[in-house]
Amino acid sequence: MRQFMRVCAPVCLVACIGVQTAAQGTEPLPAAFEAVSIKPRVGESVLRGGPSSPDRFDDPDTTLWFLIRWAYELFDFELVGGPDWLDVKRWQISAKSPAPVSLAGKRQLVRRMIEDRFGLKTHTETRELPIYNLVLARSDRQLGPKITPSSVDCTPFLTGKRPMAESPRDPDNGMPACSSGGAIAGGVLTPRLNGQPLAAGLIRTLEAALQRRVVDKTNLTGNYDIELSYVDEALFGKGVGTGDGPSLFTALQEQLGMKLESARGPVNVLVIDSVSEPTIN
Repeated sequence: MRQFMRVCAPVCLVACIGVQTAAQGTEPLPAAFEAVSIKPRVGESVLRGGPSSPDRFDDPDTTLWFLIRWAYELFDFELVGGPDWLDVKRWQISAKSPAPVSLAGKRQLVRRMIEDRFGLKTHTETRELPIYNLVLARSDRQLGPKITPSSVDCTPFLTGKRPMAESPRDPDNGMPACSSGGAIAGGVLTPRLNGQPLAAGLIRTLEAALQRRVVDKTNLTGNYDIELSYVDEALFGKGVGTGDGPSLFTALQEQLGMKLESARGPVNVLVIDSVSEPTIN
């Protein structure tokens, strides 16, 4: 069984996945990076890099499994196949684009780099897999205390179509009301999602935490402000910090008035057909 890799806590993922970066294909994109260096990474693990300046991609310590997930914007459960070394061997990668590109454009360039240097060939499939349905916990459809309708549509700010500096301000702390993030304390995660529809914010956060497709069955529309505090045992280890917070399943019901029901359903996955170790330079 493939090693279960969780690169960062769901609270870290919020800023990345809440609403994805502006649509691809709206900018001139170079055919490929103009220079790429790939070397084996040896020694102790270091913090991963990733997108740096607009014309560079630097990751000093990555596996190809993680790199594919980043480039294709996938969770672990959405990527299937490949040799065992995919999430074991570590690489040091540095690449330069001939022109500045957006985050979405950089993902495309990394895809091309992987295809060229690692010989990656893939196809997509729809498979019947375990999923969760997100439903309202109460028959009267009353929501919990930690979710409220938002008066602000944060989509333009979260996608980068408008700068976050122009976001309305939170009157309590002066921070941009549309910023997303959260906190980690004592093993308790507290993601904060502002001004987003459930599918863009909460659903993706739950999928990151549970590593399973989550389907919205609440029939709720509009944008919401959400704050959810729970203990992620899979991330911190069972029994670490668990005395200070509820499980995710309990938190959903008590704080948001929702619950998860196990089911099976179609899930789109990317299947790795072939891949090889790169030539080193």
